[in-house]
Amino acid sequence: MKPVVVITRFNLASRYRYRKLYADVPEGHYIFLDEDYLEKRFALFEKYTFPSFEAQTDADFRWIVMFHADTPARFREKIDAFSEKLTVFEPWFLDDDESDRFLEIIKDRLSEYDDTGVITVRVDNDDMIGRDFVEIAKQHLADSEGTFVLTFPRGLQYDMRTGRCMKYTYVNNHFMCHASAPGSHDTNIYSFQHTDVDKVVSGEHKIIVKTELPMWVEIVSGTNCVNEIWTRPSKVFVPYGVKAAYPELDIKWSSKRQWALNAAMSLPGAFFRMFADIFTLIKLRMGRILS
Repeated sequence: MKPVVVITRFNLASRYRYRKLYADVPEGHYIFLDEDYLEKRFALFEKYTFPSFEAQTDADFRWIVMFHADTPARFREKIDAFSEKLTVFEPWFLDDDESDRFLEIIKDRLSEYDDTGVITVRVDNDDMIGRDFVEIAKQHLADSEGTFVLTFPRGLQYDMRTGRCMKYTYVNNHFMCHASAPGSHDTNIYSFQHTDVDKVVSGEHKIIVKTELPMWVEIVSGTNCVNEIWTRPSKVFVPYGVKAAYPELDIKWSSKRQWALNAAMSLPGAFFRMFADIFTLIKLRMGRILS
């Protein structure tokens, strides 16, 4: 059975310069070591990302989180606290050179799973996963023999600044899971861009799992490298169950009309599931009587 290893890059040295992130940073200053920037990133991580891992229904996985070796001491204390609170949390500290070679380092350290293969998952340091994310990924990939990629297409975008939450359906999203074949650790979830997944695996090796509730959340905070919330009106309504599934999200609705429309959209599905359950129960009871 393949183990699950979730990998998160937190503040590794980056060769890429995102204008939004570097706008207020002095020339030559490393943003990934800037204390104001780290304060914001750790706040997001503590409020959204970390709780979603604590809540996993299947706690048998590794969570590797990669930090720069020169991360300031006061943030090192926070990292130590994460390790004490959640045993699967595994911090790696990489210097500038190792940051450039992080993919090579991952491949080397994952070689211990050559006999079984390994399921690798990418989660960014400001995003969330559903509480049964690991459990469902294992159900589909743990006993796979070849190389497979699994994707949950249904997710959410949540703007923490406004409380606005929107459905977001995107098959080739960056929350994909990659299962390597036994005897091979050369390819993992960081070996390719998520947008290029169809160049990596053929159709029959791409598993698309549609769940009732969204399985991931992109947190939009204004400090993201690329993500911005999409404003298409058709995406504004989210299932009521999201409130219970993601209690960390303080979802706000812009009007009573929006609440009413969301309820109207949810009720048909709820009634259908109720009648389906009743039909299944009657069928089971009849089967017992006839037997």
